[in-house]
Amino acid sequence: MDLMGQFDPLGENDKKYVLAILDDFTHYLVVYILRHKEEAATNIRRYVLHINNLSTKKITTVRCDNAIEFISEDLREFFGESGIDLDLTPPYAHELNGLIERMLETLSGQIRALLYSKFCPLEWWPYAAEAAAYLINRSPTDALDDVTPFERWMGHKPDLRYVRKFGAVASVYIPPEQRRKLDKRAWFGIIVGYTNMGYRVYNPHTRKVHESANVIVDETNDIRSLVKQFGAKSDESLVIESEIKYNYDNIDNIIIKKAHYVEPTCYSDALQFPDREHCSPVA
Repeated sequence: MDLMGQFDPLGENDKKYVLAILDDFTHYLVVYILRHKEEAATNIRRYVLHINNLSTKKITTVRCDNAIEFISEDLREFFGESGIDLDLTPPYAHELNGLIERMLETLSGQIRALLYSKFCPLEWWPYAAEAAAYLINRSPTDALDDVTPFERWMGHKPDLRYVRKFGAVASVYIPPEQRRKLDKRAWFGIIVGYTNMGYRVYNPHTRKVHESANVIVDETNDIRSLVKQFGAKSDESLVIESEIKYNYDNIDNIIIKKAHYVEPTCYSDALQFPDREHCSPVA
């Protein structure tokens, strides 16, 4: 296990970090989104109890670095009571914990790819992190002879019929119990993740994520198709950049300079844009 972050910009509810836990045998990945590093201990205990209740095979060893969030007194006491050996790597020897370090690099690349591909605001990195873990677990890997971590973990192949593009536009059905006779029967949102029985969809009007199985996904459109409807009101949840810039100095960090997406209406307006050197007058 290891911690990735601090992310910039902050995610929803000031989330800053990703706690990644990888099973050594199956390569099955679980991620937790944290506001503070101190929350890692609570989620580690939750993970251990869940796995030990799920299987007859118990966790025997945890490998991590010497970061304070992994060697706190209460967490050491929990490991001792659970009969778990704590395998700590020496300082500045990241290669000795190479499996999770390599996975963090893969996870970082997946997060960037998901956000870039559909022009999503970088504040959505927590959604992208959870979606990336979902997809990584269902992707074949050379380490398992082209078997997916999900299949090694669950014992059967994953069902990929409902996998859709992160950031695609979705039409979400509104149940009759939640609307009046003449109200709309659906609302448009953005796919930001998956559940066991459906999708997680971001509603740009309420700025909340809803879970629903009654969803029709349009993978040909993305968040830009909703900007004209919501972006004109300076909705911070729909901030778009025409030219997103990342800082690659640290693979754990994602940095954005915010800018509202504005369509130039004439040639003189276009000359004010950063891409003005590509502009030319049209007769």
